Amino acid sequence: MRAMHAGSLGRRLARWLALLALAGLALTCLGVYTATSLSLGERQAETLRQKQLQVRHLVAETGVPSSGALKHKLDDALVGRQDLALVLADASEQVLYAGPAVPPGRRTLVTRFEVAAATGPVRATLTLDASEDDRVLRRLARTLVAAALAGSIVIAAGGFTLVQIGL
Repeated sequence: MRAMHAGSLGRRLARWLALLALAGLALTCLGVYTATSLSLGERQAETLRQKQLQVRHLVAETGVPSSGALKHKLDDALVGRQDLALVLADASEQVLYAGPAVPPGRRTLVTRFEVAAATGPVRATLTLDASEDDRVLRRLARTLVAAALAGSIVIAAGGFTLVQIGL
């Protein structure tokens, strides 16, 4: 009778230990995921701010938005940034510059702003493709869930063994 009672107590203790471990690991993983998500969001916003400053500077430096020199400088500024798209238009909505577009169906962050130019205000639309960061977050979430479950199983098995030995 004593062995049966000890085993029952051991299973209950191990079960509670596993649940507590799962809860602790889940909270830790949630914290890691949230911090990573916030960091990626801040990086995306900072990227848009920096490119906005760069576009303002290049338009102001060149003076004439429809010039080939500005187009060349903007192309240079966007080299290697397949996640960024830029469109410049004059007050009559005539497109002055359009870099490569972000493929459709992706989550994007868009910022619109005006830039003062010698020929009048220029409307700029800067688009950032956030789908790669979303893919990284999905992969991180799957990894954290797997790690929390695996850690809980290891703690439960170790806890059960230690409780059995102790009892």
